[in-house]
Amino acid sequence: QRMNEFLRGEFKGAPQQHSDLRERSLILISFLNALPVQSAQAQHNLNRNSPMFLAMLDAAKTGKPFVPDYFLSMRKCDEPSAAMVSSLFGTVSCVIETELAKDVSVSNALLPNERELIAAPISSYQVNKGRGFGDETSTKPWFVLTEHSKHSE
Repeated sequence: QRMNEFLRGEFKGAPQQHSDLRERSLILISFLNALPVQSAQAQHNLNRNSPMFLAMLDAAKTGKPFVPDYFLSMRKCDEPSAAMVSSLFGTVSCVIETELAKDVSVSNALLPNERELIAAPISSYQVNKGRGFGDETSTKPWFVLTEHSKHSE
């Protein structure tokens, strides 16, 4: 979280902490680059009041890509029958269709059938807004993010 705050320019720590976070983010990017890419459909939940939600909402309205300059974590279930978590307590579920995410489950698994993927800040996403996830009668909003490389724009 602190590293993402630094990458977004929101971190207000001492200059030494900025230097440490810059070095750590470069190490993390190098680590991620060494892993194979994952083609997956995954999920990310976020709060409706977050800057990320507002940026996605704007991207869905304008058609401009959502371009995070920070690491994006997402969850993928190994079992196809396992339903993705629906929006709860003011959060919004985002379905992310990715080709470039890296599987970091080995170092960060919370549940046995869950895989955590991380996308480095090298992608942008087409954002579409929908309703319900797997339940067309739901009134909770959700987004579908389709990834494409920043380098292909």
